[in-house]
Amino acid sequence: TGDSDVKVFGVRCTYGVIENLLVIGDIAMADAGDSNLGIGIAGQYALAGLLGELPVDLAVRLGYATYDVSEFSDAGAVQLMVTASKKIEAVDGLAVYGGVGAAFWLVDGADTSIILDVGVTYGLGAVVENLSMYGEVMFLTGDAPDMGLGLGLGAVYAF
Repeated sequence: TGDSDVKVFGVRCTYGVIENLLVIGDIAMADAGDSNLGIGIAGQYALAGLLGELPVDLAVRLGYATYDVSEFSDAGAVQLMVTASKKIEAVDGLAVYGGVGAAFWLVDGADTSIILDVGVTYGLGAVVENLSMYGEVMFLTGDAPDMGLGLGLGAVYAF
């Protein structure tokens, strides 16, 4: 449809499997007119040191997400992204990030979507160790379900 505005509220857990490799799990409620449950899992590999000294941290993420689980209508997608992040040294716990990638929709007739996202995280280590909050804006192109501008807010717990 190309014009949906989606608000997403969720929880993300991350687990460091080995150095530079994270497993990420998401569960969220999306409100695109109706509330829909979404779940996702991804692997993210940090490219630390592979490209020399850079002013940002780069990573590659591969994942799968599905939506409308409560209605058993799978609007799933395989996602591939490159992300960049940077800690803001002036504010302890604050970081910004952005990414670009593609969503390969597993829905009949849906085109591949381009993903653009930017966000901010703030670590709450002084209150709860390993807990942070995030907010992000994501834009998805194409004609698959819930395309357009997405706003996300949630909590991240790192194991």
